[in-house]
Amino acid sequence: MRSNLSRLLAGVALAAAACSGSKLSIKDPAKMAAESAALAKKLADVAKEAEEKAKPCDNLETRGIVWSEERAIGGSIAIGMVQKAKGAMFVDNLPSTDPDALKKDVDAKKKVELPSSPKNDLALEVAIIGRNLASYSARPEIAWTFGVIDDPSVNGYSAPGGYVLVTTGLLRLVENEAQLAGVLAHEIGHVANRHALKTYGKIKAMQCKVAVRGGVYLERGVLDQAPAELKKAAEFGSFFSKSVEGDGVLDLDGAGASAKLVAYITDGFIDFFVSTGLAKPDELDADKTAFELMTFAGYDPGELSKFVNKIPDSGGAFAHHPSNKERTDALTAVRADYAGFADNGKVPPLSDVFKVLAAPTPAEAPAAAAPGAAAAPPAGCPAKIPAGFVCIAQKQGGVVLAGPHADLSGADLAGANLAGADLSGANLSGVELKGADLRGTNLKGANLSLANLAGAVWGNTTCPDGTDSDDNGGSCQANP
Repeated sequence: MRSNLSRLLAGVALAAAACSGSKLSIKDPAKMAAESAALAKKLADVAKEAEEKAKPCDNLETRGIVWSEERAIGGSIAIGMVQKAKGAMFVDNLPSTDPDALKKDVDAKKKVELPSSPKNDLALEVAIIGRNLASYSARPEIAWTFGVIDDPSVNGYSAPGGYVLVTTGLLRLVENEAQLAGVLAHEIGHVANRHALKTYGKIKAMQCKVAVRGGVYLERGVLDQAPAELKKAAEFGSFFSKSVEGDGVLDLDGAGASAKLVAYITDGFIDFFVSTGLAKPDELDADKTAFELMTFAGYDPGELSKFVNKIPDSGGAFAHHPSNKERTDALTAVRADYAGFADNGKVPPLSDVFKVLAAPTPAEAPAAAAPGAAAAPPAGCPAKIPAGFVCIAQKQGGVVLAGPHADLSGADLAGANLAGADLSGANLSGVELKGADLRGTNLKGANLSLANLAGAVWGNTTCPDGTDSDDNGGSCQANP
């Protein structure tokens, strides 16, 4: 014991001796202030240089977009939309389920043969109808691609490059081929009139500025001092700089375009598009084009107005659309311009291949109506309500379809009876749920950010992840 204590004391003595023979390194306050001032000046100079180098990015918004770039970014956006819809393509026996691998096959013009099956026959029918309509558009020559997403929400998507997608939930609302033609023609109108490309140009310019500025911080060795968004995009600065210095074309299929870069551009577009949507004049313009394409193809364009009146009125996935009344009024005005020419259109029944939609698909909830739903749906609800969904009247008018993974953002469901409804994975961001009955409601995975839940009735509610529920009547509260 004494031996160990001696060693300890000896060690302390040696340490003390070592310290007494050396000087502690304490920076002079004046020197520290000078270094801090120098760093501040350097960062100010770098910020000024970054802003100057990023100015040419503004030109990307107005420069034309060549077909190769449009097709490349459109394909990536279409894949991103499928992934965001949380569904899968409604087809059988794909050689690969990897979207990126399939895109490579398409870009390489590799022939993919799918066997006849109920799903594949439906997808083919949608493509045939869509391509026929597109042949009358202002861009008949591009490689139009049509597809069906196995997703119960009611929605349709289009992306630059001729990509058009519709959900199984939307197809279930369609009563005849003319209504389907109207939906497809509306999305074709967005592509033919280059509506999304205008948005893409703005996004590309904004992303260029961020990346180029971040690249300057990286080159000057002060990236650790840069704002977070610049750090994230700094590695793409040189790619954007070369594009700006050249013809402004982003070669997204070239050697310099990494998968990470394409994902950066695509995610930026999708996030912006989901939060803001297309401009309302663009939506009305797409309706006008749809009317014209339906007329040219021999369909009764009046079926488009009938379908518009069946979908949710400017809520959920249609939050950025004009109201249904605005749309139908505009279509009535277009019909007046085509007096006599649009009066003899046909309303063909749906092909038998659509019978595959009569049964719920794996992506959808059971066909039984949600417990607590009204026996008779409110006025304005579609004749066919997708399996697992309930039709709810909004306080400000119109109806919404509520169900798993539904996008109900911004909807007014104050006082609604949602007891027992399956809203798992639904987007309820900003939804008015004051006084709503949420007893027994499945909200697992739902987004309730900014939702007004004041006075909502709770009990046996399955709450979103990260929250606690009180089965005896409490609410879904965030975990401490």
